Amino acid sequence: ENFAEEISRFLEMIKLSKEALGGHLKSQAEGATKFSGAFFDFLRGALAQSNSSELNFKILDLLKKYNDFTSSKHILNSIVIDLSNLSKSLPKSYSVQLLEITKLLDQNAKPGDVSKNLEILKKEMIPFLSKYISYTNDFGRVRDFISSLMLNIARYENANKNGFIDAFEGIMNYNVIKDKLGNIDSQTFADVLIQMHGADGKGNEYNQKLIDILERGIKGEAGYENIDMFKGILSSMLLNESVYVPLLHMTLPLNVDGTMMFSELWIDPDDEEGKTGEDERKAKLLIKFDIKDVGFFDLIILHSKGKIDMQLFCPEKVLAMDKGIRAGLTEIMERNGLAIKSISVEKSKAPISISEVFPKIYERKNTVNVKI
Repeated sequence: ENFAEEISRFLEMIKLSKEALGGHLKSQAEGATKFSGAFFDFLRGALAQSNSSELNFKILDLLKKYNDFTSSKHILNSIVIDLSNLSKSLPKSYSVQLLEITKLLDQNAKPGDVSKNLEILKKEMIPFLSKYISYTNDFGRVRDFISSLMLNIARYENANKNGFIDAFEGIMNYNVIKDKLGNIDSQTFADVLIQMHGADGKGNEYNQKLIDILERGIKGEAGYENIDMFKGILSSMLLNESVYVPLLHMTLPLNVDGTMMFSELWIDPDDEEGKTGEDERKAKLLIKFDIKDVGFFDLIILHSKGKIDMQLFCPEKVLAMDKGIRAGLTEIMERNGLAIKSISVEKSKAPISISEVFPKIYERKNTVNVKI
């Protein structure tokens, strides 16, 4: 009963008018990527304009260090989880020693302040585990946990705030950067970025409420018979947000003027399919939405230079409104300053797969060795 009330509160949060929908969608988009805002837009522009492979490398190195620097608390939490898993797989005498060393870690360390914890991990934890492996030749699950731990320690070392500042100062030597940013104090700038990152994480009440509901559902608070359902929702979200899916993804459960709707969007802002030479930048979108008592829809949009190509796949009973749908979509696009090049409305035979619309997902899958 209490859990049903929690879900009811969430459903109240997603009640929107048609007028408020645009703002809600925009806030979802802004929170969907870590590298958003004026500074990262500027870096994207510098990458696009630069002819220097050295500057490109330094900008990408800066982004990598920013990612780890702002994730240092999360990485430390992953390290603690690895150590907890390890302790359950070690003999009791070793497990007690490992937990004693784990207690020395400062889990409240500020973002980027990693030196004290790194010293404990490098001088005490790693030698301890090395001695255990050499003495026992343990080839079981312990090796897997240690492999994960080593990866997280490497990322944690990269999360050093000073490393990020050094990388930032490295790009400031280039005129294309300096002319735009002027003489910014690196230390102050790093603090501003970390504050902005923290504010982004706290600002999305909708996402936090959904995460809380999923977490409680997986723990069985909605009844043990429903645990698999909550795990399924979480797995789907994690899969679509995976770094191996090179698309912007958003999920929108909505109540628009009393009608329940669930929509998912996949967006490629730099679609390269059929692109030749100096073709203009194209954006491709796949939008899936399910409207209560109406049915399931697939919408594919290709946008270039203010012109739109659209394909809508809809339930058979909706096809009778073909002309009305075309007119409505055309009016919406024109109202927003976009011109319709082509539009088609067809019967949906089966849900369209993401790889059909974005074939480069499979191309990357075939060319990237993720083990590396």
